[in-house]
Amino acid sequence: MQKQWETQKDATEKLKASLHAAKARVNEARTQYTLLLAQYKAAAAKKKLQDTLTAQGQDSPLQLMDRLGDKIRRIEAETEAAAELSGGPAGIDLEARFAEIERRKRGDQALDQLKQKLAAGQALPGPDSAQPADRIEALKAKLKT
Repeated sequence: MQKQWETQKDATEKLKASLHAAKARVNEARTQYTLLLAQYKAAAAKKKLQDTLTAQGQDSPLQLMDRLGDKIRRIEAETEAAAELSGGPAGIDLEARFAEIERRKRGDQALDQLKQKLAAGQALPGPDSAQPADRIEALKAKLKT
């Protein structure tokens, strides 16, 4: 009986060692699985983010913003056109508006030329007694009239 008991004891010890080794392999496999699952989820999230940012389809955020901008510009143009047709405040004479834009453009050009002359150290045309700042102010006043 003693011999059988020792044989059974050895077999039991071997089974316990085998069980501990199997549990360790299972724990290692679980850890590996958890790590791989986390890597997969991170890669999937990165891919989804990249696809969202570079989407070429109808739902691209950049295309949505472009379409929204187009709609806004169209609505503004329609509103301005309706106001001009009805003779409202936006219906100011177009010729007067174009003349004002042209006058401002000429004034800006004259001011730029004056600034270039001042930067180059050239003498300003006009009265010798006028300071450059006074001369600029005089030109601005002439442009406003």
